[in-house]
Amino acid sequence: MKKIVLTYGLISGIIVSVLMGASMVYWGCQADTNLAGSMALGYATMILAFVLIYFAQARYRDQVGDGHITYGKAFSVGILVALISSLCYVITWMFLFAYVMPDFMDKYVDIEIARMTKSGMSAEQIAAAKMKMEESGRLYQENAFYRAGITFMEIFPVGLLVTIISSFLVRMKKKKSSLAS
Repeated sequence: MKKIVLTYGLISGIIVSVLMGASMVYWGCQADTNLAGSMALGYATMILAFVLIYFAQARYRDQVGDGHITYGKAFSVGILVALISSLCYVITWMFLFAYVMPDFMDKYVDIEIARMTKSGMSAEQIAAAKMKMEESGRLYQENAFYRAGITFMEIFPVGLLVTIISSFLVRMKKKKSSLAS
């Protein structure tokens, strides 16, 4: 199981990390970014990478389980792949944040303030929201554990959902053999 989980987890992690890295570098070069579009693209890349959970489960079923796998075993394989992939994503983001996009939070706050202004929010509402975002941003900027936790919680629930669904799809129970007398 280790080899299957590591192989598929690392491939999934590489896919999600490369796609996230490329999109964030591109996003970082844009002055006027559509955050909703960027988030949709981000979650689509996560789902694409997590498709490998199904393939890991199917490989385990076919190679180790002799064509049979229970929901529990499929879930175990899938959740381990999701964990490895999520850790790759977090490591990549921590690197990008530290060395490529250290001003990410400032840009994010600026884009959100511009969005709120366009939406017609009052100056008081915008000021209150900006203060809250800057406070959260300071914690995000200064505390690497907090930043890693937030980043992990961004991707892992997607992997969990894919694991739940694919575990159901891939499971196969052993057929009862009928004894011909």
